[in-house]
Amino acid sequence: MKRLKQNGHPTNNIKKGLIHCAEKPGCKDAIIYFYENNFNLDVFEKALIRYKGLKGEDGPWVAFDEVVCMQNDKIVYQKSHPIE
Repeated sequence: MKRLKQNGHPTNNIKKGLIHCAEKPGCKDAIIYFYENNFNLDVFEKALIRYKGLKGEDGPWVAFDEVVCMQNDKIVYQKSHPIE
């Protein structure tokens, strides 16, 4: 699980969280934890598009089966088969 700190732009932070999960061998699902209670669906969708744009480039990339967003130890958003 990747805990996101608000150090930069939220879209970039989420993309970095997905890359972090992709670096783990055999990872099929990504869990992103928003510990500052700042989950925003529009920002998440933009970050997912940016992550999808990395496909085919050098570096870690995984077609996740599922991406789960958590906040306050609860699932706030769950996307199955988000990567096409």
